[in-house]
Amino acid sequence: MKINILSLFFISILLLTSCSKNEESTTSESLETVTPTILVNSKSESRRKVDFFSSGSRSYEVDIIHKLYEEALDKNKELQTLHNRILDMSSIKSDSLAAFNLYKRNNEEYFESVNKYLAQIQDTVLREATRQTFEQLEKSYSGKVNGHLSAKEKLGQRANILNDRLILIKLFITQSMMQNYQNNELPNLKHIEGLLKDYDQLINETKKYVK
Repeated sequence: MKINILSLFFISILLLTSCSKNEESTTSESLETVTPTILVNSKSESRRKVDFFSSGSRSYEVDIIHKLYEEALDKNKELQTLHNRILDMSSIKSDSLAAFNLYKRNNEEYFESVNKYLAQIQDTVLREATRQTFEQLEKSYSGKVNGHLSAKEKLGQRANILNDRLILIKLFITQSMMQNYQNNELPNLKHIEGLLKDYDQLINETKKYVK
C-alpha cells in the first residue's frame, strides 16, 4: 500500500513538472513565433493602462505599441514583474525624498522670510550686522545639504536612464512581435492579382458598348 502511494506521489510530481515545462514552452513560442493577437483581432481593446514613462499624472493615447506591449506583458510573467518593479520606483523615489524635500522647503521658506524681516530694520548698521549672522546660518545649512542635493540629482539621472530603458524594452519587444506579424500574416498576392484580372476582363467586356 505504501509503495502504491509513493508511486502515485512521484507520478503526480512528474505530471506537474511536465505541465509547467509545456506552459513555459508555449509562452516562449507565443512571444517568438506567434502572430500577436491584437493585430489579427481588430475588436481587441486594452484592458489596463500601462504607464510606460513613469510620468505620474500624465496620460497618453493607447496606440498600437501600447497594445502590443500589453499583450507581451500578459504572456511573459517575468517581463510583467520587471515592468511593475520599474513603475514602482517612481513612488518609492518620491516617498524616499519626501522628508528631505520638506526639510529643504522649510529652510528655504525661513531664509526668504528672514530677508523680508531684515528689510524692515531701519538702522542700516544693525541691519547689516544681523544679515551677516543669518548669512552664516544659511551657509551652514547649505553645507549640510550639499551631499543630499548631489544624491537627489543622481537619483533624477538614474530615473531618466531607467525610463529610457523602459521605452527601449517596449520598442524591442514589439519589434519582434511585428516581425512575427509580417512573416505570418502577409496576404497572398495571388488574390490581388486575380482581382486585377477580373477588372481587366470587365473593362474589355465594356468595349463593345463604348464607341
